Amino acid sequence: MSNDNHYSAGQSLIDKIKEGEPLMTQALDVLRQYHEAQGTQSADEVRRLRLEAEALFTAVSEYQRQALSGLLPSRHRANPEFEPRKKSAQNQHRDNIL
Repeated sequence: MSNDNHYSAGQSLIDKIKEGEPLMTQALDVLRQYHEAQGTQSADEVRRLRLEAEALFTAVSEYQRQALSGLLPSRHRANPEFEPRKKSAQNQHRDNIL
């Protein structure tokens, strides 16, 4: 891999992170509001803020998964010559018990 390819991939990662910053900021702001509301706001308001924060952090996670999925190396590569390791006697015994 040449340095140019590495640099452009790095730029893409930085761009992806910057694109997700407003959503992350929004999620952190609502989380902060949730913590501030505890003990001072109604239970309904605290619950609403918690649910909103959870939804926003789920959206952040999904954005990051989708945005970065093409930039991160795969942990599994299909290989027709791959042969799984044989289980040790201890692992085979454990599997038989389960």
